[in-house]
Order: sequence, then C-alpha cells, then structure tokens
Amino acid sequence: MIEFATKFLSTLETTEENLKPIPPGKSTTKPAPDKWSAREILGHLIDSAIVNTQRFLNAQTQEHLVFSGYPQNQYVKSQKYQEQDWQQLIQTWKQINLHIKEIVERIPQSVLDKPHHKHNFHEIAFRSVTAEEPSTLRFLIEYYHLHMVHHLNQIFRLHGLDFLTFPPFVKGDYPPQRIRLWRKGDFDSFILNLKIISLFMSSYFKSPCPSKRSQTL
Repeated sequence: MIEFATKFLSTLETTEENLKPIPPGKSTTKPAPDKWSAREILGHLIDSAIVNTQRFLNAQTQEHLVFSGYPQNQYVKSQKYQEQDWQQLIQTWKQINLHIKEIVERIPQSVLDKPHHKHNFHEIAFRSVTAEEPSTLRFLIEYYHLHMVHHLNQIFRLHGLDFLTFPPFVKGDYPPQRIRLWRKGDFDSFILNLKIISLFMSSYFKSPCPSKRSQTL
C-alpha cells in the first residue's frame, strides 16, 4: 500500500494547509439549516476514522467483511462538534488518520487482496459492490479515502477552495473492473456538469451544496 499511503498523506497535508486559515467563526457556517458546517463535516470524518480503525484491524483476523453501521447524524449532534475548537478538530482529524496510515502500511498484501464473499459493502458504501460479488480489505481502505475526499470537498466548496482530486478507486480484480474508476478527467467533467446543474437549479435552491449521504462509512 505504498502508493496509497503516499496519496493518503498528500490528502492529509493539503487539507490541513487549506483548513487552518479558515476563521473559526466561518467554520460554523452552514449552507442550509439541515446541512453540516465545516466543523460538523470534520467531526463526522473523525467519527468515520474511529469506526474504520476498528474495521481495518478486525478485518485482518475475521473470515468476513461484515461491519455494523453507525448513526452518523446522531454522533455529530451528540458530540456538539459545532461548539468544539476548530483548530483542535483539524489536528484531531489529521492525527487519527496518520495513525490509520501506519496501520494500513503494515497490512500484508495477502490480507489486503484476499477475496471475501461475505461482506456488506452493498449496505455501508455508496460506491458498492453487490452482495453476490466478492470484495477485499483493499476495497474498504481505498473506499475510506474516497469517502474522506467526498466530504472534504464539501468543506472546500463551502469556503471557495480548490477541490481535491478524487483518488483512483480500487485497483485489482476485486471488485470487478466494471466498477468505474475515478480519473482526473472524470472529475473535471463531473464539476462542469455540476456547475451547469447548479445554474439551472439556482432559482429553486439558494445553496446547491452536496447533500449528506446516507452511507455509514
């Protein structure tokens, strides 16, 4: 996972560099009453990191990839991330993900790429394989990175920052190659289409910010 670790570290460092200058007062700004602020999005990513640390560890010793979801909205609400210190949230998020990087770098390739027919990625991932298709721990780890970038870009968009590029998603035989990989060109096309849609819908929505997904990664 050397290539993954390099890209993952780049995401962490680039994000920290971009989030630190955001004034604390602006980090509580919500695009709509039912949407998360930057603090709450980062809080969700801290929760995701805690949950997935356990998943990455347990996946190395169990014979399946079935994991419980968690009530992400309730976690964000009960921990009152909106009231927590902005700079401290940034450091907490970065440090726990540096720990995840250390874990991932030490997982044997045979464990990473072992196909599991029993999993529930069709339930907990918004870019999922079907229940009938085998998948791997590598899928879960690389998907975790994708999920992170998805939410970080919500913060970046809210504060007028340049978007992070989505990482290439899951190489190898599992999941099957028919699952589409994100390339830079794909992302650029996506942004162009998003801008067109946003302009078209502007008369109906004041803040066309990406909505919170129901996934539980």
